[in-house]
Amino acid sequence: MEMNLLTFANTHFAVKAEQLLQDKLIPVSPMPLPVKLGGSLCGICLRIPRKQTTAAVDLLTAGGAMPAAVYQIDETDGNKEYLPWLI
Repeated sequence: MEMNLLTFANTHFAVKAEQLLQDKLIPVSPMPLPVKLGGSLCGICLRIPRKQTTAAVDLLTAGGAMPAAVYQIDETDGNKEYLPWLI
């Protein structure tokens, strides 16, 4: 399944976002922020199905937990690459 990664400015937004997505039955998997993304982002991110990304971002924006960035996860030969996804 193709997946995207939602990153957040702080833990509060990440936890709130997870609850909002679960409430709307959007599959979500919390995970540690990949080292490759580092920077000033929260250490928690959420993985969601790519086909539901637009709906998820709209929901989170309306719910006050807008992602700091969204990345498309591309996996080739066991290596993951995180490409910016345009909202």
